[in-house]
Amino acid sequence: MSWFDNSVVYQIYPLGLTGAPYENDGVLESRILQLIDNGWIEHLVKLGVNCVILNPVFESEAHGYDTINYAQVDVRLGEEEDLRNVVAAFHEAGIRVLLDGVFSHTGSDSIYFNREGRYPSPGAYQGPQSPYYPWYEFRHFPDDYRCWWGFDTLPEVRETNRSWQKYVITGEDSVMRHWIRRGALTFSFVPPATVTEDEPGDPFTALRIMPKPGGWNYAFDLAEARAAVANAKVAFRKVAYPFETPAMT
Repeated sequence: MSWFDNSVVYQIYPLGLTGAPYENDGVLESRILQLIDNGWIEHLVKLGVNCVILNPVFESEAHGYDTINYAQVDVRLGEEEDLRNVVAAFHEAGIRVLLDGVFSHTGSDSIYFNREGRYPSPGAYQGPQSPYYPWYEFRHFPDDYRCWWGFDTLPEVRETNRSWQKYVITGEDSVMRHWIRRGALTFSFVPPATVTEDEPGDPFTALRIMPKPGGWNYAFDLAEARAAVANAKVAFRKVAYPFETPAMT
């Protein structure tokens, strides 16, 4: 039985809880420290919580799920040091921390897609010269591309793409390794992949495909989707488990 099976999990949406403006104003303010300063950790300890999921903390355009840059903390929440201090405070209180990865798509106005041309280096929207171009599926370049639930501000990624997997999961300084080394226990996954209880004792070995109205939320057929999730599962385990924090009581 894994630690997760007996965990009491509390989900926090930091942008909302801390009163951050809906649209990213570019103004640095360490709002995430409110989790320490306003007594939230003590409150969760009293509730018996021993694991928290922090919804998106990466730099984004608005609501957090339109990621701009996975390597940076959203300035509306603070800096990397602020996040590390919050994670350390949770750990000191015996509470593990999971980060909401939001890896199935990015924001259209991100360093990866760069639809608005905000960034000097080319994104997928600028064409094949971008290293991120293979991450996305264009039905008709550049304006018709696969996106999450039809929202053109949320272009979906090809999770089978090796360069995407290296950047997010398997690389020596991948997004996941970067943040796990900085104190996050691991990452939660959102649709199109989610956790099931098919294999009790290890919630991360049972990723399944999440259907949506009108078809699957993948750019390929179901058999390919299952194979992709299986491959991602193996890569995920290799990254997550070596960096797991010591047991907490």
